[in-house]
Amino acid sequence: MTDDPTASREARVIILRRMVVCRLKPRGVAVNLIPGLPAYILFMCLRHADYVNDDQKVRTLLTSTINSIKKILKAFMKHNTSRQNEHCLSNFDLAEYRQVISDLAIQIYQQLVKCMENILQPMIVSGMLEHETIQGVSGVKPTGLRKRTSSIADEGTYTLDSILRQLSAFHSTMCQHGTDPELIKQVVKQMFYIIGAVTLNNLLLRKDMCSWSKGMQIRYNVSQLEEWLRDKGLMNCGAKETLEPLIQAAQLLQVKKKTDEDAEAICSMCHALTTAQVNSATS
Repeated sequence: MTDDPTASREARVIILRRMVVCRLKPRGVAVNLIPGLPAYILFMCLRHADYVNDDQKVRTLLTSTINSIKKILKAFMKHNTSRQNEHCLSNFDLAEYRQVISDLAIQIYQQLVKCMENILQPMIVSGMLEHETIQGVSGVKPTGLRKRTSSIADEGTYTLDSILRQLSAFHSTMCQHGTDPELIKQVVKQMFYIIGAVTLNNLLLRKDMCSWSKGMQIRYNVSQLEEWLRDKGLMNCGAKETLEPLIQAAQLLQVKKKTDEDAEAICSMCHALTTAQVNSATS
């Protein structure tokens, strides 16, 4: 009875795969054998299959080798708990899809943040700098502001409450869609960074804003943002820290700037601001 050549070929491939992939230990190969010996053996087998023009042998060899390597890579699972292993896939390895899914998740996050930023940014200057949340503090509105009526409901006019309501809408939407809590923290931190950066940049560019009363106004607005974080249980997400340069700029507007002692106090207080930023706020 003639042996089945297909079965014999597959048996030889299995033996080769076990010897080259499973039984050759990395330490032994590195110390006692030539570098890249397993890859060299597999390559020579492929060259032989090519020489005899046996496409089935090529497919069998490559498929068997790839599956064996994947099984070796899964060896770390022996350190899992039995409960963790219950959730592992039994038949498929999705490692090649992880990077694709990771890249897609990053793209979605960037689009989400950009969308939020586009909605929030037009509110910031008006709500954080121009609108008078503490009535009567400034007495007379500084020159240089855009002309507005007394109604805060006018189209295009935003207040601090507008910003807080929009932040709440963002937060509510993310929670309703089951967004991971850590991701919510990251998004909120990003929004607060935008609020702080846009407010500070516009404050330093507009001399009409650099006054004691405006410093008091900004500090009050920041305190309301901090209260919003506290109300949402987000005080430890890092968002508050992104407002530190703005807080220091507001404090800088409220301190005396006449003596050497005043200068030393400013230097110790404004560690989050650059020298150029300090000069802009005090000149």
